[in-house]
Amino acid sequence: MSELADKIIVEARTWLGTPFRHQGFKKGVGCDCSGFIRGVLEAVMGFKYEDAWNYPHRPHAPALLAILNKYFTRIPVAEAQPGDILLFKVDNNPQHLAIKTERGMIHAYAWGPRRVEEVSSVPPGMQGPLGAWRVSLLSDKNITEVMSRAERSDRGST
Repeated sequence: MSELADKIIVEARTWLGTPFRHQGFKKGVGCDCSGFIRGVLEAVMGFKYEDAWNYPHRPHAPALLAILNKYFTRIPVAEAQPGDILLFKVDNNPQHLAIKTERGMIHAYAWGPRRVEEVSSVPPGMQGPLGAWRVSLLSDKNITEVMSRAERSDRGST
């Protein structure tokens, strides 16, 4: 496991027990699956990726996929390793994210215990994983975005 993946999993485990809260992203206060991923990566990397806002309880799959593909590197599910982001179907709709661990996965789930939990198998009602993405410290995708923000900041614009 890479050093970055190890840090992602260590941070993700500090979120265990955080209550489920639709569109939340605060450790110990409340988060949904997307907010959980966002919060973990912000804590580990200081990297804030663009997140969708005002999404329904069943997120729009194309918007979710666009964010994943914009900031992370898609990999075959069979090659997913601890620290990677996994995408699952719920009610036959790609809409649920988790972080793969050596024990299974960590996720914030609206059904069941309604909190961030680590599980060894895919919960009932969920199918997949059907997609996987690798987080890189300075991938071509996110370094371009970070550099673009820095350039705008240097010019005094947003």
